[in-house]
Amino acid sequence: MAEALLRELLAERGIEATVSSAGTGADPGTPAAPHAVTVMQEYGQDLSRHQATRLTAALVEQADLILTMTPYHKDLIRDMNPGAIEKTFSLHEFVGEEGEVRDPFGGDVDAYRQTAAQLKELLRKAVEKLDLPGQGNAGPV
Repeated sequence: MAEALLRELLAERGIEATVSSAGTGADPGTPAAPHAVTVMQEYGQDLSRHQATRLTAALVEQADLILTMTPYHKDLIRDMNPGAIEKTFSLHEFVGEEGEVRDPFGGDVDAYRQTAAQLKELLRKAVEKLDLPGQGNAGPV
C-alpha cells in the first residue's frame, strides 16, 4: 500500500523517483493481502498483480533513502548494513513525529483502511519534505 500511495503522491508533485517496497520478513512472490487490494482499489490503485519482495543487503545498498514502518524495522536494516543507518528512517521519524505504522495483517478491511489513511498522511508529509524549495527532485527512494 505504501509503495502505491507514495508513487501517486510523488507523481502529483512532479517528483521523479524510483520507489520500491520490500519486507523484512516477506515471503517473496506472495500476492498482496485481499483486504489491501480492496482498500487500494478505493484509492484508485491496482495491487492485484503485486508480489512481495524480501529486503536484501543489495536492495539496502542501492537505495538512497529507506523509510520503514516501525523503529524495529529500522533496527533490522541497521543490523543488515550498519552503514545504511544514515539513509534509513522510520516514516514517523522522517516527518518529525513519533509512532509507528500499524501492520493490518490479519485484520479486517477497516484495519487496512485505517493503515492506508495513516500511510497517505505520513507519505504526504514525507513528499513535502522531499520537495523542499531549492532541493530539486528526489532521487531513488
